[in-house]
Amino acid sequence: MNGTKENGPAMNEVNQSNLADDILRELAQAPEGISTARLCKRLNVRMSSLLRCIAWLGTEPIGDQPGLGLVRIEQQDDRTLLFLITQPNEPCAATALK
Repeated sequence: MNGTKENGPAMNEVNQSNLADDILRELAQAPEGISTARLCKRLNVRMSSLLRCIAWLGTEPIGDQPGLGLVRIEQQDDRTLLFLITQPNEPCAATALK
C-alpha cells in the first residue's frame, strides 16, 4: 500500500497536517512565545519532526515553495522560541482551527 490510505493522502501528510494544527493551537495560546523544547514535550513529538513542520509554517522559502508565514522563529541565548505571526486587522489562522 506504499504507506497511503486507499483514495487518501499518505499517512505522513496526514500526520504533518495534524502536527501543524497542534503547533498553531499551542502558539495561539502563547503570545509570549514558546520554546521548541517545551513544545516538543507538550505535543510529544521529536525535535526533528517539529522543526520540519515549522519550516513549512515559517517565513523562509523551501526550494521554490514559499513558507506559509504563520510562525516566526527567534533565538534568545540558548533557547529557540516560536511565535505566531498575526497581521493587524486580519484573523489569525490558528483561531480558525478552534
